[in-house]
Amino acid sequence: MEHSLVFQQPPNVYIRALPLITLISLSFLGFSEIIGKHLQYSKFWNVGSHHSKSNQIKLSSKTGMLVIYGPAFIAGAASFALFP
Repeated sequence: MEHSLVFQQPPNVYIRALPLITLISLSFLGFSEIIGKHLQYSKFWNVGSHHSKSNQIKLSSKTGMLVIYGPAFIAGAASFALFP
């Protein structure tokens, strides 16, 4: 009885297939990283583009993360001060 309450099957077939799809895609990405075919990605927009480099702003990772997550951190800290 408790097992059926805790581990209920999802109602949709798509939701049931998501763990398998995730496992297959992550296995493929891991294998491609092992053989040397790395993903070309960046946390910041247009870092790897081949456009004119003279007018682009370059940020270090630490500065970029501070700019992105700083306001959320300040709002979270302020919520503790406002609602103790």
